[in-house]
Amino acid sequence: MKNSIRILLVYLISTSTSLACGWYPFGEDVRFSLVNPAYFDNGGMSPYYYNFLNYGESYESTEANDPNVELWNEYCGGTLDPNAIFEAVYGLGESELASGNSKNTMVQYLQKSDKEALEYLIFAKSCSHLNDAYLDWERESKGDYERSKKILEALKKSQKAKSRHIKRRYRFLAIRLAFYNGDQDQVRGIYKKSFGGNPSDVIDYWALYFYATTKSTSAERNFDMARVFAYAPGKRFGALSRFSNKIPKEEVLAMATTDADKATVHAMYAVRNQGREMETIKAIQALDADHPLLDFLLVREVNKLEDWMLTPRYTNFDPTLDPRGYRYEASQELILERQKEDEEYARNLGAWIGTLPNRSADWKFIEAYLKGITGDEKSALSILSKTNYSSEKKSLLANRLELLFRVKANAKKSLSEEDQKLLMENKQEGYNLFLFAVAREYEFQGQMDLAAALFSHVNQRNEYYEGVSWRSGTGKHTLSADYFYDWFLYMDAEYSVDEVQSVIDFAKSTSSKNSKFDDWLHMYLEKEVDRLYDLLGTKYVRKNDMKTAISAFEKVDDSLWNEYPYKFYLNANPFYANFYSEHEPTKMDTILYTKLELAKQYQRYLKKAENPETKNRAYYYFLVANCELNMSQYGNSWLMRRYFWTSSMRPNYLEDDDEFFRVKRARAMYMKAYDHATTNKEKALCLRMAGRCEKHDLMFEAPYRWDFDYEAYGGQQSYFYAKNKAYQRLEQQFPNSAEELLSNCYSFERYFAELKH
Repeated sequence: MKNSIRILLVYLISTSTSLACGWYPFGEDVRFSLVNPAYFDNGGMSPYYYNFLNYGESYESTEANDPNVELWNEYCGGTLDPNAIFEAVYGLGESELASGNSKNTMVQYLQKSDKEALEYLIFAKSCSHLNDAYLDWERESKGDYERSKKILEALKKSQKAKSRHIKRRYRFLAIRLAFYNGDQDQVRGIYKKSFGGNPSDVIDYWALYFYATTKSTSAERNFDMARVFAYAPGKRFGALSRFSNKIPKEEVLAMATTDADKATVHAMYAVRNQGREMETIKAIQALDADHPLLDFLLVREVNKLEDWMLTPRYTNFDPTLDPRGYRYEASQELILERQKEDEEYARNLGAWIGTLPNRSADWKFIEAYLKGITGDEKSALSILSKTNYSSEKKSLLANRLELLFRVKANAKKSLSEEDQKLLMENKQEGYNLFLFAVAREYEFQGQMDLAAALFSHVNQRNEYYEGVSWRSGTGKHTLSADYFYDWFLYMDAEYSVDEVQSVIDFAKSTSSKNSKFDDWLHMYLEKEVDRLYDLLGTKYVRKNDMKTAISAFEKVDDSLWNEYPYKFYLNANPFYANFYSEHEPTKMDTILYTKLELAKQYQRYLKKAENPETKNRAYYYFLVANCELNMSQYGNSWLMRRYFWTSSMRPNYLEDDDEFFRVKRARAMYMKAYDHATTNKEKALCLRMAGRCEKHDLMFEAPYRWDFDYEAYGGQQSYFYAKNKAYQRLEQQFPNSAEELLSNCYSFERYFAELKH
């Protein structure tokens, strides 16, 4: 039943994954970023990557980002596999550590060379179940007792241990157990006796963390937590949660006695800041060029600039995080001013990086990227081509950016074989964003054919988390929402008839298809030539050029009209409409048309209506008016003008909004029928239908307002009725027919029968 489309939000003719009803992209769904921070970090800072959400990815300790692994390796002479160390320290249980048959090379090493260290690991494993502040209530007292017992045991073992390193590890265990026992005095006592001074390794920073938790909120605690955050990845979340940004940074800086500690304080205040931090990055680089958080902060700054500059450039969404306030609250002039400020800021950051001697490959990459997105593609390409990268992922990203900047600088230059291969490598992460950016750059330079071909490949993969959603730069849309996920619907909204025709010609071209890349490029467009011709014809219908629409529809293979949605949504007689018919079936729906047949019949009726020799011109104008009404939001053949229908009406900002939502052309045709009518009943019927169109127009122009007093006008219907000029004219000119036509739905057939004959 067609009534179903009143309720269901129908996403039609999409080649991509359908999106759920009511879903709207926001935050990380629309934030545009080509620079993955994980490429420049070992995972130790993953929760603090620039992200719309409060935190990014969860932290996962690995052999690459855990300094404890490195410390154990150093202790064992630097000869062990980090993976074996990680497994022994975190993965193996007490029994396997104590077993003489372990296959783990660290365990084998300790069994042979350092039984004291092996005994420590076994003891540490026996304490691990006590490292929980939330033991269930039945075991809480037992846990307190067991922890107290283990604390004493750890302190005794530390006294007996010969290795200073192992002594400190035992004492740290005692501190941690005291913390989970809720004994702050014991934490402080053990720390002051066993640690203190300047921390030098991760054990010191672990101990410092638990000691700092016993302090009240203060500059001193902030200073301690900043140092823990910088050098103890596993304690970063706790350190940050106990760090207070309300304490002025200057008070904390006053506690730092070394340049490295000053850099750490600066970094801690910058880690979560959503605004600009270039001056902080400069300060840290000057104080400690090897600071562990410096590269992270630089990449985070780049991710901010991508959000501020590239999100609106490529997807037309507002930046997901803007410390200057929400952009939808700003004027267009202010938005443009902010974009210029962001570009200048990015340019200055890139220029500063360029002044630094002995820049690492990562910093050269960032310099090149900033130059490329601020208009200096030539310098960006020069830097990228001369830089060697430490990983395949970084090399792939650099190659992608080289391609993007070459297109940005000169879209008409042909693609190299390497570039072609890069565009086809769709199994690498970030592919959709990269391909979309390239397509947009071609589009910006008027290469619509190539842009459309690339767009057709976007979102073809099923990885929804890597999909791209974007909005029209002109505000046009063809769905209930103002965003796109599908190339066809985007073309429906944005491409002109000439551009669609050009894309069709490109899709049909075979002379250029002499390579694997050409085959790939044409892959989806070539399959959709019929749909593209349908799109072209539909666009001409919107222009009220039915003659040219017919030429386009004639090129569509008839099989398309038998598919969904055409067979389902063009299953009614478009030339029949009464006072109330919309999407409901009527007795006249035994006569059905395809788009081509409808357009041809429309032309036949219009030709008869406009021919002075036709005897009953009013009747044919009336049929044309019916068709115009049915091709609108309110009729049974809306698929002639749109590929989507929803009861939630809003302007599409397409050229035929007046026809589709305000039915102005239908009303004009009913009035032409009125002008050529020969009897009062015929004229009255034409005014009644023109009034129906005017009612839709009035309600679309001023929809229901909850804060308006309609009762003062006798209700909403009476309010709109009083404004309806066609209805007022009907009552004035034909009072005897007006009451019947406005109140008796069965009167239509009698009046229409007179018009027909």
